[in-house]
Amino acid sequence: MGDILYSIEADQFEKSSADPTLKGRGVATVNTTKLRKQMKALKKEVEKAPVLQKPVSGRKRVKQEQQVNYELNKTKLGVYLP
Repeated sequence: MGDILYSIEADQFEKSSADPTLKGRGVATVNTTKLRKQMKALKKEVEKAPVLQKPVSGRKRVKQEQQVNYELNKTKLGVYLP
């Protein structure tokens, strides 16, 4: 993505410097500084994000879900059972 931004800036610089009549006329330019700041912010978010774990087998996942459900039901029904 950075290469694209640099190429956009380079193209705009070549166009504006090649034609002296365009200088100071408010030629539509691409401001990439905001895009760069957003890219840096996104990059930091990605670095802070936790690493995904590899997938768990079906049996192990079902067993984990059963255990979690058992704990939830035990706390909810524990009020009614002695």
